[in-house]
Amino acid sequence: MEPGCVVYRNVALGKSCLVNAGAVLNHDCTVEAYCQIGCNAVVAARAVVPEGTKVMHGEVVE
Repeated sequence: MEPGCVVYRNVALGKSCLVNAGAVLNHDCTVEAYCQIGCNAVVAARAVVPEGTKVMHGEVVE
């Protein structure tokens, strides 16, 4: 987790994930193991990011 990340309640974060500066993990979302969340990317509420996924800079996962 880099500085400037926003993580809301009930977020499940798998092992060895990288969450870059400015990323937002909304409530009740799941980021499975070995994922990379890019700068200023957003993971929407209740979304699931599958294992090993790279969410690029500025992308939104719904």
